[in-house]
Amino acid sequence: MIDLTQDENASPNCISSVESKPTASVDVVEEIDIKVWTLGLPNCGNTCFVNSILQVLRYTPDFLNSLHSLLLVHHQLSKLAKEDETKELVFFRHLHLLYSAMKRKEALMRINADKDYSAFLLKPVKLVISSLREVSLLFEEGEQHDAHELLITTINAFHTACHNLKKRFKNDENDNDNKEFSSSIDPETGPSTICDALTNQDVKKQIFTIRRRKTKSILLDSSVIENLNLGFEGKILNVIQCLECEKRLSREEVFTNLELNIPETVSCEDSVDLRECLSQTTILSGENKYFCEECQHHNEARMSSEVVKLPPILLLHFNWSRNSQEANNAEKSKIKLIIPRSFGTSENSEVFCCSSDENYKLFAIVLHIGRSTEGGHYVSFIKDASQHIVEPDNEQKFMRPKLKPGSQFSAEPVNCCTTEEISNFKTIDAATRWLLFDDNVVSPVCIDEDSETFPYFNYLSITASPCMIFYHKT
Repeated sequence: MIDLTQDENASPNCISSVESKPTASVDVVEEIDIKVWTLGLPNCGNTCFVNSILQVLRYTPDFLNSLHSLLLVHHQLSKLAKEDETKELVFFRHLHLLYSAMKRKEALMRINADKDYSAFLLKPVKLVISSLREVSLLFEEGEQHDAHELLITTINAFHTACHNLKKRFKNDENDNDNKEFSSSIDPETGPSTICDALTNQDVKKQIFTIRRRKTKSILLDSSVIENLNLGFEGKILNVIQCLECEKRLSREEVFTNLELNIPETVSCEDSVDLRECLSQTTILSGENKYFCEECQHHNEARMSSEVVKLPPILLLHFNWSRNSQEANNAEKSKIKLIIPRSFGTSENSEVFCCSSDENYKLFAIVLHIGRSTEGGHYVSFIKDASQHIVEPDNEQKFMRPKLKPGSQFSAEPVNCCTTEEISNFKTIDAATRWLLFDDNVVSPVCIDEDSETFPYFNYLSITASPCMIFYHKT
């Protein structure tokens, strides 16, 4: 049984619940039998919510490639025109430094397996947390925070960084064109005829072509930046239907995660399949009645959501809190969630209204341990990729993931922030070994290869609740 104990650097609010653990399971791998070549992250004081998200992002398909590409685009734009880093870019630069440090220390672990290298990550982790607080004032030092808020903040910060780089690219492009074009015209006479003007236009095109040739090996065009994304975005159609006149109003929106709630019909001690939570509708009644413009008065209405464009990474967020009668206390539900290791969108066609059936595979879970949402501890399960990789020798070079044609830029493979395991992470089928990340402790967990679900409740306290579940499209 994996023992979750309190980290010496954590405050009393960030504790692991060890009460009422289930009996030992045959699926738990004895740690002495399998060596884990993956580093955990030190707790800097109530930072378990940060550690759990950073570990999941590291193994999210294409995340490291997008992170590396973002910083490389910024580096190349800085060569054309110097500009101060935004707070978002500082955050991602520190995050990249952390992942690079983890990669280097994990390589050393294979040489000196008895040494604990996680302590060497304390400084880069603190840099990430410090720059995170510059991005958002929500994350006050020493306080426990919601891991979901951190993930959404990171995704939004990436969008902001890409948007700012896109503006810089266009501004630099226009400024350089104007300077080079104006330098080819006599400042006193200017273009004297239409023919001269046409000639100057040709000159402008030639200058633009020459300048593009100088940088095309790295920056193809603005689509390089536009296509940088983390893969969480999909499109959803929100529908409200009046139950009297049956008129439907719909609005399409971009989403980064699906917010799910346990159905009210499920009692506190029951279990519920995740797929049952996907297909939910809400009836607006009582004080929440919907004002129908067709009927010109408030009516009961049915509110539902339909996914019309699927994201490469499907993030499901669960809200486990229930309002307790006690003031300032948010008691969690004790319902056991059944998590399928894979599912097809055709199984929930009323929610996933896409034309084709898509399959998703589970690769990570972030869990909150504790009876109340106002305290507790965060851990994460992540699919272990190392079991499918040949043991590397000390001379092996780690490569970046292959770049998608037309969406990123050409660059030589680098021995930087990723590993072979992470590069091949998405292609692994039916992995039976997982890793449990609990701050600086990383423990192997093995599940039955015939199991169709992930039994997190066999390894953690009964107060452990999945709050974020990550699937990738196959």
